[in-house]
Amino acid sequence: DLRVYDNQAVYTACGAAAHSGEILIAEDLYTHPNWQAYRELVDLASIRSCWSIPIKDAGQRVLGSFGIYQRQPAKPDQTFTEKMQVFSNLAELAISRFNSAEKIRHMAFYDELTGLANRRLLNERLQQALATSRRSNRFGALLFLDLDNFKPVNDVYGHKTGDALLTAFASRLQQLVRQTDTVARLGGDEFIILLVELEPDAASARQQVEQLLEKVCRALAKPFMLDTPEQLVFNCHCSIGLSLYHGATDTADELLKRADQAMYQAKQLTGTQVCWSNDVNIAAPALATTPFTP
Repeated sequence: DLRVYDNQAVYTACGAAAHSGEILIAEDLYTHPNWQAYRELVDLASIRSCWSIPIKDAGQRVLGSFGIYQRQPAKPDQTFTEKMQVFSNLAELAISRFNSAEKIRHMAFYDELTGLANRRLLNERLQQALATSRRSNRFGALLFLDLDNFKPVNDVYGHKTGDALLTAFASRLQQLVRQTDTVARLGGDEFIILLVELEPDAASARQQVEQLLEKVCRALAKPFMLDTPEQLVFNCHCSIGLSLYHGATDTADELLKRADQAMYQAKQLTGTQVCWSNDVNIAAPALATTPFTP
């Protein structure tokens, strides 16, 4: 992003070129008005002139600028000015290719609607989390969340409203976790929270998860006021299945399966409900049902 100032005097040659979108030639930095505040830097760098050109994309949006400095006062001739334009075009091509690659990468690993990690990125994070757990001997946890009765929202109010609710739901989840944790959307109304680097004993790790659960349930108990023309308000419930993991004994598929099964156990109940899975080799209650009442 480019910073834009009202006072052009704060710009040196490159800044002025980016601001104006035009080539700027400072033949002598000692006399050019934009460089008067930087005379000490000019002397320190032993430069006396600067030729700057903006870098623009195909839509003429300024992406940046670059400058060529000389140790003596100078002005480019027509041939060199044309070369500067070639340099700018090459720089734009490189930037555009980089941005395209980043966009493709984002599309490959992030959910288009919510911006959360998608299934592919979740699988990578799961593998990393299990490997880290093996090395650190610490527990982690996976929460499988499914919005209850979401289909009628799409059927009655339309998919735009459903998308708005999913986006609001995802945003609320994202605000509750640590930066090291991952919130992902598997698809539809199914979401995952992957917690990493919990305590090294199962009881303490479970306590950490329950603390997060309380925050999740309280956050989801608040109405969702959607930014739609109708300004609709929804009260949501979800079913949550949980599973602790330990890298020495677990695989990603097993972990997801256990949490999924626990989620369906919770779904048999009413309201926002939580069920722990029967975690093999981990001292945690099997399918322990934890109802939540806001």
